[in-house]
Amino acid sequence: MRAVGNSSKLFCERWGERTASGAARKALEVLIPTSSKAAIPVDVDSAAKYVGIGQVFDVEMTNVDGLLSSTSSGTYIASLRKDQSPARRRFTLAHEIGHAIVYRSIGHQGELDRDAQLQCRAETVSDKDEERLCDVLATELIMPRTQFLQAMEETGVSASTIPLIAQRFGVSLQAASRRVAEILPYEIGVGLWTANGENVRFVPRWYVTKNKARAPDYAIEAGQPGAACFTDRIVRGWHWIPLLGQMDKYFLDVFPLGGGRKSWLVVAVFSNAAQQIMMAISKGRAPIPARQIPLIGE
Repeated sequence: MRAVGNSSKLFCERWGERTASGAARKALEVLIPTSSKAAIPVDVDSAAKYVGIGQVFDVEMTNVDGLLSSTSSGTYIASLRKDQSPARRRFTLAHEIGHAIVYRSIGHQGELDRDAQLQCRAETVSDKDEERLCDVLATELIMPRTQFLQAMEETGVSASTIPLIAQRFGVSLQAASRRVAEILPYEIGVGLWTANGENVRFVPRWYVTKNKARAPDYAIEAGQPGAACFTDRIVRGWHWIPLLGQMDKYFLDVFPLGGGRKSWLVVAVFSNAAQQIMMAISKGRAPIPARQIPLIGE
């Protein structure tokens, strides 16, 4: 039986790796043999069968995006919230696959009855630890490191190419942005901003860095420093902006996204050599279509 709050540690020990991401990659390679060389976008429904998820249902749920249940035959049933976007549904199923892999790797917390509901909540320290681990597994499954690095090298990394990478892997813009920030050897932040009203306020919906994701609770009023970044053109350069709620000067790459609501993807590089870093990482090997990319459903 697992020790409370110890899932990640035991999982790493089970797979002989120091980090959760390293252990996740090894577990996926063993339990889903095609994962490291999977065609992109990854066929998540097929991957589910490898770990014993025999049935996947889209059902009406309100409190959670997904649930995993066990059966007396030793298989699992994944129940997914019905109204999720395709990208969100893919990540939710990948997360439930993560739970199945954790259970296969280090066992269940106690005995299970037929059709027992398994760990899919974040109420205690132990729950939160396992949920984070399953998110790591989901990320490594649907955005395999090797293929993701290749995509980054082909397109380059910038506010205009991250949406292309998200589309290629069938994931949300936020998921792709967090993966980019995690993999790059530089400290960057990526955020999605939207216009509130008739461009009188610009509001950050989410913001991700290498180690965390957050939902900022501030806005930039029209005419204030930083507001000039949000136009119908690509903006790249040094700007004063309250990126984290406090005014400072950042090197920004801002790309206007398509869609009904005005929105922008913002990449910030945190370094004195930010301009040189941005130029280096944004150079890709493949031509990028000169068109706006529609906002990917979260």
